[in-house]
Amino acid sequence: MRSLTITVDEKEIEVTPSFSVIERIETRFGLMEFLKEVSRGTPRVSNAAWVIYCATSAAGDDTKYKDIGQWALDNYANALSAATDIVTTATNVGSQNPPKKK
Repeated sequence: MRSLTITVDEKEIEVTPSFSVIERIETRFGLMEFLKEVSRGTPRVSNAAWVIYCATSAAGDDTKYKDIGQWALDNYANALSAATDIVTTATNVGSQNPPKKK
């Protein structure tokens, strides 16, 4: 499982998009739905904030969702980039090495 470092409100946080993080994200929307929004250029700020919140809270960060949401509004491009990195890392989208068949 790969981890990555994202920066939220000038704070670097190492996150690991584990299954429990993905499961929590998907209580609101599907990962592929989010990636489709990104590819169409129509991602919701609240979706990006939710992805970041799920990953950072699982990493032990205590920043509240509403604070991440406000940061995402103020820093939309950075928030979208961080959320997209989390989702693509979790799903291996864009990976040059496809999963091996068993």
